[in-house]
This record gives sequence, C-alpha cells and structure tokens, in this order.
Amino acid sequence: MEKCGDIDDCISTTDAAELASSLDEKDLRNLPLPGQVDFINGGPPCQGFSGMNRFNTSTWSKVQCEMILAFLSFADYFRPRYFLLENVRNFVSFNKGQTFRLALASLFEMGYQSF
Repeated sequence: MEKCGDIDDCISTTDAAELASSLDEKDLRNLPLPGQVDFINGGPPCQGFSGMNRFNTSTWSKVQCEMILAFLSFADYFRPRYFLLENVRNFVSFNKGQTFRLALASLFEMGYQSF
C-alpha cells in the first residue's frame, strides 16, 4: 500500500493507483461529483461479521470487516440523499456492538438519521 499524496489522506493499492491513472479525460468527466449522487446501495462483505464463518479471525475476514469504512467514506464523500446499507444480523453485536455504534455515530455526524 502506498500513500496517495500530500493533499489526499487516503491509502491505495498500487493496482488501484494504476487503474485510476489510466482513466482518460472523458472517463473522468463522467464520474459523479459530490452532490450528484441521489442513492447509494451497498452490502459491504459480511463474512467477517457472520456467525457462520468459522474463519472469522483470519486476516481476510478482518479486511472484509473494514469494508464498512469504505462504504461510509463513499457516503461521506458523495453525500447522497439516501443510501441503503445491508449486512448480516451479527453486524449489530460484532465486537460487542462497537463496530455498529461507530457506523451509526459516523452517519449521524454526517447528518443522516436512521429509519
């Protein structure tokens, strides 16, 4: 992993950086900007939260658990009017509920409310 740059405070894989640099001007102009997205629907990988996963302490499961952060970062960047986050039931109780509470606190901080 490498640092994206001084201005950006993100981490990216080399593959992602190469793919991003290969986009031409037409592709870049077609990407949505903040305020241009009305709805985001996502289901970050849930294997790490699932009680059915007997390998949930593996490194890959831990990486998948962190995908919720990527989803939240999309919501924070694009600020859609609506979004739907789907996950497994154990998401609420995983890590003694801390992950769920952190996700909710992040969304409330962004100005969203739950229904």
